[in-house]
Amino acid sequence: MRQRFIVSLPSQVANPLNDWIDAALLDAKEYKVELVRWFVSSGTYESLNLFHNALEKHGGKFPHILVKNLGVGDDWSELSELTDLIALMKKSKVKGIDFPKLSAHERNKLQKHNLTFGEARESKEWQVMSKSRLKIFLTKAYEAIESTKLVP
Repeated sequence: MRQRFIVSLPSQVANPLNDWIDAALLDAKEYKVELVRWFVSSGTYESLNLFHNALEKHGGKFPHILVKNLGVGDDWSELSELTDLIALMKKSKVKGIDFPKLSAHERNKLQKHNLTFGEARESKEWQVMSKSRLKIFLTKAYEAIESTKLVP
């Protein structure tokens, strides 16, 4: 049986996660588990440095995706200045995607009412324009994720 799952972790656990992956890689091979690391980044030096560390440790061992979270940061000039990281990304064949920005109004409304995207789409309380913005956001997000060819 083939199952997929996502583990979402804060950046503060980057080093323990890297250690856990070291141990998990042994079992992953034995049990035919395929790992993919989707590294969501804000584009800051700190975030990109954590990605650099992750690639140094596991870059050639399984696919890595750099997710540029445009909802958190839209200045990616720092990446273009990190030539060591760019070289490591090429060596590790890192795929990159742009994760779209959802407007603050809809994002705040989702958080305030603790709604999933699906619940918001079905809500009679959401206005047509908010639903439209959400639909556009989700369409762009799905297209970005699917462009990696790692998720059907």
